[in-house]
Amino acid sequence: MRFNIRQRRKAAGFSQEHMAELLNISTGLYNGLETGKRRMNETYLEGIANIFQVPVSALLEEDRAAIKVIGELIEDAEIFLPSNHERLKAANPKELDKFFLKGGMEYVSCPLELPAEGVAAVKVGQRMTDTPYSAGDILFFDFPRRLGVPSDAINKLSVCADRNGNFWLRRVIRADRPDTFHLIAPTDRQNSMHDIELLWAGPIELHWPAKLVRSAPPPES
Repeated sequence: MRFNIRQRRKAAGFSQEHMAELLNISTGLYNGLETGKRRMNETYLEGIANIFQVPVSALLEEDRAAIKVIGELIEDAEIFLPSNHERLKAANPKELDKFFLKGGMEYVSCPLELPAEGVAAVKVGQRMTDTPYSAGDILFFDFPRRLGVPSDAINKLSVCADRNGNFWLRRVIRADRPDTFHLIAPTDRQNSMHDIELLWAGPIELHWPAKLVRSAPPPES
């Protein structure tokens, strides 16, 4: 049986020494419990669950879905895709599901906070000044099932694709001209764009720091 204690501890900002102190055990024993080298018992599980204020069942490690990283966030909050083939799939209504689910170069484990379906991700390639994003962080977003901009992406920071084959991280605002949008940059250091025709957009649901990211094998075909 596996547990998600390390993930929860890091998310809470606790050290192993602090956890050991709260449980009134040695740091060595705590390290063994967290890494699976020492046998977990009911007393330790209940104590750890109380620290995180969750039921014991929430500490059980599930086999989480593999989430495709579609590309890398680079300068000007543009998203770089690994190949032209991926760009073509992203613009093809018949290939859209495949673009978000299969064929990527990198996959990460779906966080406990998100559903296992309908989610894709982008990876932060470099530290973005004036934002909380650092290199290696992952931004998870709800991906659209069809071309178009869903209502839940409006007025939200979203991953979006324009009709020129460019991909951006922008806040999506409806423009006056039908079927166009203003794309507002995350900070003043990037360029906002106006009256842009979009293929699709998906709102950001979770920012996951690099230290919490877990690689995952590609899903089976």
